[in-house]
Amino acid sequence: MRHGHGRTAHNMSSSSLRKKSDLTLVSKVRCGLLRSLLTNLQEIFLGTKLFVLFPAVPLAIAAHYFKFGRAWVFALSLLGLTPLAERVSFLTEQIAYYTGPTVGGLLNATCGNATELIIAIFALYGGKIEVVKCSLVGSILSNLLLDLSTSLLCGGLANLRKEHSFDTKQADVNSGLLMLGALCHMLPLMFKHAISSGELT
Repeated sequence: MRHGHGRTAHNMSSSSLRKKSDLTLVSKVRCGLLRSLLTNLQEIFLGTKLFVLFPAVPLAIAAHYFKFGRAWVFALSLLGLTPLAERVSFLTEQIAYYTGPTVGGLLNATCGNATELIIAIFALYGGKIEVVKCSLVGSILSNLLLDLSTSLLCGGLANLRKEHSFDTKQADVNSGLLMLGALCHMLPLMFKHAISSGELT
């Protein structure tokens, strides 16, 4: 399946792979299936400038196992999550070349929140309900307010002399999500305040 730019996903991966990594070792593999697998793995792990942070993942596990302290575990885990998050975004973009923008956008939105989902699952398993609540509030506010407002601000600063045009459907979707997020935050507080006032009287 071709993308709008006229390149297939395979061609895009191969061209970026030639620029970022060496294919001499992979090209010596005779089995075509194994060579393709090694090429894809090499692109996944070495196709980003953040690959130097991948060793932080086993170091974080070792720091937790040898009890180096929570500060070390947190710092190494944060460094390890940085390239992993970038690679998840890259892989979902590659899948979008074959599945189309609708399925690709759904996968990108789902996998893009994988970090928050994993943290929420472990927090629920540990009984840390407040951590889950704060994580949900932070994700909603970040996705609906911070990302959108930052994009609009940077777009306006980059094109001061041009009039910006937006897709009507996309603007309606963002407005609806913003309204839904505001209601999700306000309604529980209103019910809690009403119940507390009723108990006091």
